[in-house]
Amino acid sequence: MPYTLWSHGRLVGHTELDIPCVQSHIMQGFIEPTAVGRPLLADAAGVPAVCAAHRRAQKQSGRRENNSAEMEAFQRACDRREALHLELRDEDGNGVAVEWIQVNDIQSDPFADLDDDDDEELDEELQAEIDATIAEWKSRFEGEEWKGEPEPDPRWETMQYHCMVYLPGSMNREDWGSRGFEDSRDERD
Repeated sequence: MPYTLWSHGRLVGHTELDIPCVQSHIMQGFIEPTAVGRPLLADAAGVPAVCAAHRRAQKQSGRRENNSAEMEAFQRACDRREALHLELRDEDGNGVAVEWIQVNDIQSDPFADLDDDDDEELDEELQAEIDATIAEWKSRFEGEEWKGEPEPDPRWETMQYHCMVYLPGSMNREDWGSRGFEDSRDERD
């Protein structure tokens, strides 16, 4: 189904929200921006670039905490994103209830040049907890037939913007990660 993304009455772009998701409370797709929407999408996806710039400054200075100028830059980026008040509409122009719309610039990786090898080692207790969680998650799929890798989608290489739409109630879900890898779009159709 075709959807449109809007900001204050301005058409930002079009999306099919046709990428299969593991979780039924999330829909995702690529955004075909309009001329008006392209600069708005840059603001919608701009917070990670600010975070990467802060991380670079921290690494260069050897400090681990943010300073006030970095926090102000981060807040301004968040404010620009939130000021867009992104809205999703269906093919009939009706608003779609969402909890959150996340826009990603998939042609830009602001963290690409950052080396995270200086991360602290996890303590044994935390590592054991992580290992147990992974083992429990893997056990859910024991005995299921692997359906193979999906066909590669060339849009990952050609499109600039990707969105994830979090449906109502998704930000307070207790069952995150409790579902299998089915194509959850069937539940929404």
